[in-house]
Amino acid sequence: MSETARASETAKDDARAALNESVAYEPKDVNARAIFWIGVVMIIAAVVIHTVVWWLFDAFDRREARKGGPPATLVRAPQPAPPETRLQTDAPADLEELRAAKERELESYGWVDREKGVVHIPVEQAMTILVRRGLPKAQPPTNENGAAKTNAQQQGPNR
Repeated sequence: MSETARASETAKDDARAALNESVAYEPKDVNARAIFWIGVVMIIAAVVIHTVVWWLFDAFDRREARKGGPPATLVRAPQPAPPETRLQTDAPADLEELRAAKERELESYGWVDREKGVVHIPVEQAMTILVRRGLPKAQPPTNENGAAKTNAQQQGPNR
C-alpha cells in the first residue's frame, strides 16, 4: 500500500473516531416563508383591530350626541385658584416683581400709618433731609411714671 493510501485510511479512521452520535444540529435553515406569512397576518390583525376600535369610538360619540347632553369628559371645569400662599411656579419672575414693587415704594410718597401720621418718602429725599437737619438726638429712657430713669435703673439689678 502506498503512503497516500495509508494517509487517507488514517484520516478516515480519525473522522470516524471524531464523529459523536449524541451531538445533533439543525440540518436545515429557518423557514423564511412561514416568518413572512406570520408578519403579514400580524399586520392585517393590527389594521383590523384599529379599524374596529375606531368604529367603536365613533359609535359611542353618535350615541352620546343622540342623548343631547354635553359630551362626557374626564377633564373637570377650570376651578378658581386656591387662596394666597401658593407654591411658586416662576421664582425669577416673582423675585423681579417683588423687587419692582419695593423699588416703586422706595421712590414714591405714601402713608405707612395714617392714624399715627407716619409716611414714607423717596430715599433720596430722606437723605437730603437727614443731611440738612442732622441725626435726631436720642431721648433718655423713661420709667412707668414718665420720669427719666437713673443710671442704676438703666443697668438693672445685679450689675
